[in-house]
Amino acid sequence: MGDGKLQQKMGDDLFTTPSSPNKGAPILPATYRAGNAGYMVWLGLIPAIVVLAVGPAKLEKPQWLVLSIATYSLFAVLVTLYFRRLKIEIRTDGMSYSNLFRGTNVIAYSEILSAVHYFDSEPNPNRWNSLSLGRARLLNRLVIIPRSESGKPTVNIPLKYFPDDGQEHVKQVLRPQELDLRD
Repeated sequence: MGDGKLQQKMGDDLFTTPSSPNKGAPILPATYRAGNAGYMVWLGLIPAIVVLAVGPAKLEKPQWLVLSIATYSLFAVLVTLYFRRLKIEIRTDGMSYSNLFRGTNVIAYSEILSAVHYFDSEPNPNRWNSLSLGRARLLNRLVIIPRSESGKPTVNIPLKYFPDDGQEHVKQVLRPQELDLRD
């Protein structure tokens, strides 16, 4: 699906449909941090791919081994810091999202113009072959678009790194528009 088709699918009302907290249910304050799955993928899968790409022959040379260990150590520290800083906080007056690179974004429910949840209804282990890398980044991501008068930036939350109960709680509170990237 090209970007034009994706925009067409999202529709013109995407950025004008207000999203507000679920008025029928009380908002229960909660804080969610990244689950263990993110750590396992980034600290286990990526190094395995790198080792297979570099090949055992290059790792037998001492200079490559030292460089590989140093690079992985730096990578592991950055990934650990990123996941430890990843946090969603649901409050009665709004929500906040924190990550290592952009700090903490706090947005009141009254400042939210709309929210969109991008997901894949048919998870496929070979999705890297069927989706472009840019679209694959969107999978299981919540995008919160603030009202222009608030002056706040758009908030992109990678829900895939949070526990299932945290994902469901955020979606229950915000009631985002669901956008399946498979359609």
